[in-house]
Amino acid sequence: MRVIAGFVLLILPISTALSEGAHDFFNDQNPREIFSNQVSDPLDSGIYLLREISIAEPITSPDELSESAPERPEASVPTSREEIIKSFGSPEELEPIKAIDDAPRPFKGMMAAIQIGDERLAWEYARKYTRYVKDVQDATGKAVGLQAKAMEIEGVVDGEGWTGSERFKKYDKYLNQDLAIEDRAKIEGEDQGSLLVHLPAQLQSEITHREHFKESESQDLLKNEEALRVQTRAILSRRIPGNRAAKLEILFFLTPGQSDSLLMGREMESIHKLATEHDQINFVAVSNTDLIPSKIKRFKYSAKATYPVMPYLAFSEVVELPRSTPALVFISSANREVIVEQGLRKAFYVKELINIMLGGAGE
Repeated sequence: MRVIAGFVLLILPISTALSEGAHDFFNDQNPREIFSNQVSDPLDSGIYLLREISIAEPITSPDELSESAPERPEASVPTSREEIIKSFGSPEELEPIKAIDDAPRPFKGMMAAIQIGDERLAWEYARKYTRYVKDVQDATGKAVGLQAKAMEIEGVVDGEGWTGSERFKKYDKYLNQDLAIEDRAKIEGEDQGSLLVHLPAQLQSEITHREHFKESESQDLLKNEEALRVQTRAILSRRIPGNRAAKLEILFFLTPGQSDSLLMGREMESIHKLATEHDQINFVAVSNTDLIPSKIKRFKYSAKATYPVMPYLAFSEVVELPRSTPALVFISSANREVIVEQGLRKAFYVKELINIMLGGAGE
């Protein structure tokens, strides 16, 4: 049995003149100053290396080959002056200028009018074709803008890159409408046992509203968040038992392709860092879906997360899966009390809950 290798090497002939021209071109352009040999790791590009495979070639007799192979008509090559002129036209004739078959109709009409010498008619078709091109550009712009906002709500991007451009702001209305619908569904479907209910409405908004989840490290913001922590501490410290000797387990439940999980995931990076600095705190991110490496990689890249993401199956016997994501589950070793927070939560609020549960040792 013969084996056919899965790779085929194609060698394309290049003339000496073309090689010399390419040599001059690359010298003029100085490609070594433009390109480098650095190869970056793409983010789930969808491109994979093909490994060599072997394919067994079926054994076919010469008789079977002759019976199965379709007969191909031999290409007809003109062999005389008359046949060449008949096939390709007289070299003295003017060749008509035609638009390609799939060109827009106004463009075809313009070219046909030019061919017969009717410039006025060609002008009218040129105007129509220009209007057509403008309509195509407008439709393309709308399609790109709508796709940009769709990418935000589906969690593909975080809304702070090109999709957050001012020219796409007019499509935010559709994003906000769908987010409002999702929020109502979450509120109707989840247990409202959150500690948030004890906080003033304005403070709740600072903790949960999406507009506060944009990246920023300004001093004014940090001072404001410290003041909000003090306010949160004053209200919740009377409701949450604290123990300086306790150990605290924090489970962050997420859905990799969800926009809210992406926003929350960025906030949780600072909680992960806090946990690495305190032996009393253990932080774990948990996916509520099957771990698909490409989705996890995209999530971590967009959220700028360095923490690992574990499958829920590893914790199914410890805690129930929250009804919605994102969600936080706090488990204290002091009394095994479980606190569940479902929905978006700013990092400063989570840090303050940790601080209170550890009796002030979580700073």
